[in-house]
Parts: sequence; C-alpha cells; structure tokens
Amino acid sequence: MPEPSPASEDSTTRPSLPDPWAPDRRIALNGPLEPPSNETAFGFATALFAILGAFLLFQVIASPVILMAILVAKEGPDGLASLGDPEQLLGSFGQEVLLTNALAQWVSFALPTLLLARLHARQITAFLRVRQTSARTLMLSLAGMIAFLPVAQWLAALNQKIPLPDSVRLLDEQSMKLIEQVLKSDFHLVFGLLVMAVTPAICEELIFRGYAQRQFERAVSPVMAIVLSGVLFGLYHLRLSQFLPLAAIGIYLAYLTWRTGSLWPAILAHFANNGVIVVVSQFDAPVDTASATVAQGMTMPWYSVVLGLVAFSAVIYLLEASSRPPEQAKAHPPPAGL
Repeated sequence: MPEPSPASEDSTTRPSLPDPWAPDRRIALNGPLEPPSNETAFGFATALFAILGAFLLFQVIASPVILMAILVAKEGPDGLASLGDPEQLLGSFGQEVLLTNALAQWVSFALPTLLLARLHARQITAFLRVRQTSARTLMLSLAGMIAFLPVAQWLAALNQKIPLPDSVRLLDEQSMKLIEQVLKSDFHLVFGLLVMAVTPAICEELIFRGYAQRQFERAVSPVMAIVLSGVLFGLYHLRLSQFLPLAAIGIYLAYLTWRTGSLWPAILAHFANNGVIVVVSQFDAPVDTASATVAQGMTMPWYSVVLGLVAFSAVIYLLEASSRPPEQAKAHPPPAGL
C-alpha cells in the first residue's frame, strides 16, 4: 500500500512527495509552487483549476482558433462561412474537424499539464507517473478494459433510465448526431486512430490521471482521489446520458494509475476503448462517441455482463497480487503459477 497521504504531515515544511514507486520513495517538490500553505486546499484547488482551465482553453480558444486556421488554409476566407452550420461543417470538413480536435487536445491538455507539473517538481515524468512498467501489467490492464466493456454497456443502459430534463436529453441527442456524422465521415483508419484514440489516450490521461489525480491524492485518501478523478472524467464529456459508464471507465483508469504507479496502463486501456469505437465506426455499426464511452442503443445479454464482471474481478485480483512497489513486491510475491 502507498504511504499515508502527505496531507497528514506538516505541509509548510514537507520538501517532497511520497511515492513508493520512485527510487527513493519520494519526489522532490522543488518547483516555484511548492511548498503550499495548506496541503488539502492546495491539492483540490490545483486539480480543479487544471481540469477547468484545460476545458475552457480547449472549448473557447484552442479549438475555434485552430479550426479557423485550418479552414482558411484549405479554402481561403470563404471556408469560414461553414462555421455557422455544424451539419454542413461536419459534412464538408469532417477530417478537418477531427484534426482540430486532436491538435487542440495537445495544446489544451498535454502542454499545459507538462508546464503545471514543472511548477511542482523538476522531475516532471516522475510527478506525472510517466514511468516504465512491465509488459504483464500492460496486458492485464488491457484485459481489464476489454472485460469491463459489457459492464460499461449495462451501465449505459441503466443511465438511460435515469430521469433527465428534456433539454439535457435533447442536447445529448444533438451531440450524438454530430458525433455519428463525424465518425461516418470519409477518413483513413490510421488517421482516425491517431486523432480519436492515440491523442485522447495520451492527452486526457496526462491531465486527469497524471496531474489531477496526483493533486487529489495530496488532499484526500487514494480511494477518494480515484473516485474524484473518475467522476470528473465523466462530467468533462458533457454527456449526462452517458455519465455512469464514462465515470466507471474513468475510475478504472485512475485505479490502474495508482496501483501500477505508471500512467502507461491507463493510456493503453484508454486507447483500446477508443480504438474499438473507431474501428467499429468503419463498418457502419452504431457508435456513440470516440471519447471513452460505449455504443448507445445496444442491449447486452445478462450473461455477458456477468462474465465481464467475473473476468474484470480476476484482472483486479492479478493486478493486486503482482503490481506493487519494488519493496512490497518482494514481501508479497504473486500467487504460484502466475
């Protein structure tokens, strides 16, 4: 188990952050934002600031500016005329919209996260948990994501039964139509995977699990930090009709990051989830969104949900048994034969 939250220590004098996966089990907090005067408030404030700031930067500045630049570069000033009609825009410039979304994520999520991490510590990769892990851990994390998909689909169906205001459902339906139009646009599979699977897997994991979760852990217990990261991940997508599966997937990704001490398992699982949706969209199957969610309108047989839960539980057991910090791994070796 990780060391106790640093919130229990003297936050005005603590020069480092406990991390059982680091070589000396601590990460020096030698950035200009450290040390905070109040560890709990500081952890919450910085995590929420990062998520909200990245969201606003993405929606209000980066996406519109990048899209306008791409349209002008391709069509000249006349290309801006389609901005007033979303359906026409997606119908005529589907690939440009996808490219805009990807570039805006790098500008709004990845780069600011790296800058924020540097304000806390010089060891940016260690602070964000961007560290090597075993192939076995990566495969288990991927297997867990695959096993969880039927459960996520069941949660999506359950979410549809939750009463929501008509305005919210109408907004979700409009969003769904636009996303389906993008996914059905003519794009190469490799291009689609790069912009809708690789990019969000890296960029969203950096800010949600790399930075925000780390800061939440400084304020609350690891369990609460995992839940907070997952719930905010679900809310971030602005799809209340898909909140339950999105939040559940976010919680799993947060658990992977905490348990393995590395961001790569969550990145791989996130990529696999989005990649499945991109590939399925190429065969004109019903899809929902290319951002960590599941197909809408599909009914999963009860036995597939049960089998998914059993397989997912087995993966969690194996991760708990084998993915431990170096010192703990020696004291608690994996079960024989695994």
